[in-house]
Amino acid sequence: MDYRICACCERRFPSGSKYQSPNCSRCVPRLQSGEAPADICERQAEATRSVAEGRRLLEVASRHRMNQQAFEAGELRQNHRVEKLNALKDGLKPKLGPVREVSGRLKLKKTWRCGRCGTLLMVRRCLACELEIVSE
Repeated sequence: MDYRICACCERRFPSGSKYQSPNCSRCVPRLQSGEAPADICERQAEATRSVAEGRRLLEVASRHRMNQQAFEAGELRQNHRVEKLNALKDGLKPKLGPVREVSGRLKLKKTWRCGRCGTLLMVRRCLACELEIVSE
């Protein structure tokens, strides 16, 4: 018989052809109700009689909490970058004016000026400021 490991409580359970969920039958109803995996593991640790199983479930719960905190920190950092990039894009001011072509002729073209560094841009994108924001 084939076995899989539950993604929530890391318990082995038989994998049937009908049962395609990555979680065991104990965790699925609680996960569907919106309970956090760390809380599920803590409740199972309290309900078990085995000391070793309870200790293992508490370790799994602490790993779930650490993963959640790392995800939130990374997501907040990513949101901060996205907000700064959106502010940069909103700060680009369009201007219709003469631009010297390669041949030397002047032609009316739409240009932009970066609101952060003041560089005249031919495309509505300041790569220097974007790279600086992303590398922070």
